[in-house]
Amino acid sequence: MKVQNRLNSRGIFQLLFAIGCCIPLLTFSSCQQDNDEDWSPIIAAPLVNSTMSVSDLLEQLTMDSIFDVNATGLLSLNFQSELFDYKPTDVLNFDYGASPIIGAIENTPALEMLINQNGEHQLALPTSVFAFNPEVQNEDGSNFEVKIDSLYLYESAMIFNFSSDFGHAGRIDIEIPHLFDSEGNHFDESIEWSESPDEAITDAKIFDLDGYFLDMTKSEESDTIYNRFDIDVSVVIMNTIPNYDIEDDASLDFTVEIADMNFELAYGDFGSGNFPLGKDTIEFNPFEEFGDADFYLADPTLTLEITSGIGLQNMNSFVQQLVYIDTDGNENEILFNPTSVQPTLTAPTVVGETVTTFRKLTNEDGYISELLSPTEKDLVYEIFAVINNNSNGEQSFIHRDFGIAANLDVEIPLYGRVGNINFNDTLEFDLGSNLSQIDSLTIKTNMESYFPANAYLQVYFLDENYSLTDSLYSGGIDLPLIAAPELGADGRPLSDEALLTTKEANVIPSTITNIVESKYIVLKYSFESANFDDEANVKIFEDYYINAKVGFQATGKIDF
Repeated sequence: MKVQNRLNSRGIFQLLFAIGCCIPLLTFSSCQQDNDEDWSPIIAAPLVNSTMSVSDLLEQLTMDSIFDVNATGLLSLNFQSELFDYKPTDVLNFDYGASPIIGAIENTPALEMLINQNGEHQLALPTSVFAFNPEVQNEDGSNFEVKIDSLYLYESAMIFNFSSDFGHAGRIDIEIPHLFDSEGNHFDESIEWSESPDEAITDAKIFDLDGYFLDMTKSEESDTIYNRFDIDVSVVIMNTIPNYDIEDDASLDFTVEIADMNFELAYGDFGSGNFPLGKDTIEFNPFEEFGDADFYLADPTLTLEITSGIGLQNMNSFVQQLVYIDTDGNENEILFNPTSVQPTLTAPTVVGETVTTFRKLTNEDGYISELLSPTEKDLVYEIFAVINNNSNGEQSFIHRDFGIAANLDVEIPLYGRVGNINFNDTLEFDLGSNLSQIDSLTIKTNMESYFPANAYLQVYFLDENYSLTDSLYSGGIDLPLIAAPELGADGRPLSDEALLTTKEANVIPSTITNIVESKYIVLKYSFESANFDDEANVKIFEDYYINAKVGFQATGKIDF
């Protein structure tokens, strides 16, 4: 039901006095009297006829929430807090620990003879196997073994350092048969240098491997196919200086190393172990606007939602800690048994897919209602992942752009009870100098309520120094503007008709005088759900509404 002439309580009482002043002024100024007579009319006028649905009311209280309606029409509030959102490079800190390949060629009489006879000589070195040891490093210093069988490199470089004091020019050919560029060509590069009889040649060459694909399943080593690949190196020494005698102790030395290796996509066995997914302390108070109200939610749920794009099979998570810290600094357990909250995380089977695992917590699992009470608190959480990477024929993979994220979703069906919601509103107030006297003032309210709540109001009047001069009603907050209809067992009103509450307040003469002289008014509201003192829980449905009709009758004198 949409709002008709939407007007809140603050607007009602602003109009109550403003229109009470303006209507007689407009009415009698139109009579065009030329004398200085005082007029004492009887004025009666409606002020407000407004209908507001329950959704309109709730949106003013909880602007940060999202409303849902179930099949029965029961309203729910939904909040979401992001716990973490990690890329694999944030969670899995691979320490490759690669050791360089070291090679050397020593001069011998036989080698020098071959160079002189043939004009050059090529030496094919035995295939070298480049091995590294990627490990997942945890915050506590522990790690577990990672076995990679193939890699798409995001960034990496091969650094080739060499020095030669053979004096002759030469060339080094480097071939990695199972390292391919984006066009499918395997790595095949050469390094050349010129003759230098007077000093050794020392140089370094850096090869950019960004975007290369490395297939380690075809290594010539038979004992394993993980974390290693073959590098073939051959050296050509040319006779570029005739009749040159190579020094007896001459040598050619080189090293090959991989630097800054980082992956785009990795396939393999990522080991067994556990590591922290998220650990943090966050402010958590979705109902702070209710202050110190008596507040109880009968059926809230927390849903731990973990979305993963990491293709690790048989990965579980568990909640190591879930507590909240209250304003006194005390830790309060939320779950009866935190270690029982261990949802198995479903892994995607295709790179680029994401899958979501849900674990719903209710009051049967812990103190969910207490967590959602409207008091300041910090939520402390710690969530771990456990990997037992027995792939069962499925190839595990990690892509740098598809990580793991978690949200804490709070779903609150509007089913419960609330009381002691008090709030004040201070307004400027001035009836004006034309209204010289009010002899009588009566305020009438007709409230139709199809809403399980009682609401009360008191109006206080202040002078220019903000000192209290009077109140509109006697006995404190004693005007029930809204009364709750009788409810059935299903939480709905028993009658299909709204409950009509009619109130009439006659303002006594001394209070009228204080009203005229006041400069400010304070509106004090109090609200509670139906049968709150009996600890009754009520349900809030979408079709609830309140219709407010407010009018006044006054007699008084107006100066012309």
